Amino acid sequence: MGFLSDLDLVFVYDPGPGEPSETIPEECIRLIQRLIRMLSTPLQEGPGYPVDARLRPTGNYGPLVVTRKSWLDYYTRQADLWEIQALIRMSCVAGHQGLGEAIERDARAICFQERDPRTVWERLCHLRQRMQRERADEREGAIDVKLGEGGLTDFEFLVQGTQMTEGFRDHGLRGRSVREGIEPVLARLDLPPATVREQVSVFRSLRALEHRLRLHTGQPSSRLQPWILDEMKAAGLWPPSSEESRILDWQDLLVVRRRVRALFRSRCPDIR
Repeated sequence: MGFLSDLDLVFVYDPGPGEPSETIPEECIRLIQRLIRMLSTPLQEGPGYPVDARLRPTGNYGPLVVTRKSWLDYYTRQADLWEIQALIRMSCVAGHQGLGEAIERDARAICFQERDPRTVWERLCHLRQRMQRERADEREGAIDVKLGEGGLTDFEFLVQGTQMTEGFRDHGLRGRSVREGIEPVLARLDLPPATVREQVSVFRSLRALEHRLRLHTGQPSSRLQPWILDEMKAAGLWPPSSEESRILDWQDLLVVRRRVRALFRSRCPDIR
């Protein structure tokens, strides 16, 4: 989670003995509705967490709570690749321990099954191009640190695509976070060790920049302009004093974005 993140939550119910296999008790649904209201309520100390429950099977049109059987059927038979990509980062945070462990085992089996790499990368490259075109607001000298060309999402797709195509035979690629998975993934690309270290450092710098940008603006957007970066530097928000950053000024940022996109083109050569 980063500053101003929302919460992506999925609620799974496992019927007990004697209960209908596909029925969610009404009191369970009311409990989850109350929990979401509690999490998202603004308080004197600040805003709550916006809850996004659209990752559940069938999204906004499906029930708020699903049974374990419905969850498993959906992800094994119907889920699009981007939904499985999001599932890589899933972890159980509350509830019945046995059910949580079972869901996590099922999720890992779904994410790291053997797949045709050509099919996976064709789909991911299309999704990444569409995301950049439709969601990145890069104009008038502004860039999107996360969604734009050479942004953090390039790293995310590179890492998670490799996990979905190679993770079935390499347990070292099965980390939940991009930060955890980036180094082993880059090592598989036959890059010089110095380049691997450089790109890992670039990823950390971009993540730090995104966090500090949100602190500075108070907005969840990752859109950055040169004058905003200058303000962050004047306020002591950039560069971080605790670690070496590959990005000291606007020109550095433009350079590292080009290098990140060049790296991503090793998997998506036709992306613009």
